[in-house]
Amino acid sequence: MFEEKCLKKTLAFDGDYLKLRKDFVELCDGTKGVREFIKAFDASCVVALDEFENIIMVKQYRYAQKQELLEIPAGGLEKGENPLDGAKRELLEETGYGTQNWEKLAVTVPTAASTQKLHIFLARDVKKIGPQNLDEGELLEVVKVPYKKVLEEVLKGEILDSKTIVGILKYELLKN
Repeated sequence: MFEEKCLKKTLAFDGDYLKLRKDFVELCDGTKGVREFIKAFDASCVVALDEFENIIMVKQYRYAQKQELLEIPAGGLEKGENPLDGAKRELLEETGYGTQNWEKLAVTVPTAASTQKLHIFLARDVKKIGPQNLDEGELLEVVKVPYKKVLEEVLKGEILDSKTIVGILKYELLKN
């Protein structure tokens, strides 16, 4: 198995949401290398289905992409928070929806250059149970989209968000 030994850790950037690390490593064959990666909070994501097989999604402007993206609800976990509890909290905060019917779909990493793990859950029979409670600076629109339309948009490459693509495709594979 290939492993790498960290010789020196350096912090290249220390932000509120992420940190950029530059580590100097020794590979298993004795050669030296540099590894740059993002340290970010783990997050929970929710494929939320109502009783009519609509997906509750959020549309928000993503500055890095310079466009609005259609996504499943998601957000960073608070320190020590269980991923399922984080999924329940994020679904309620971002959409005002909730349910008692939860199932784990997947755990994925957004990129190999990040420490972040995305915990993707399925929430069935969601209902509106309260108002949105968005974080400061968070602007998003809640939209209900028929599941078949979301799947079609994923397959056509119209939905770009990776957590949404993984969640929808995993649900599609498991439901059949």
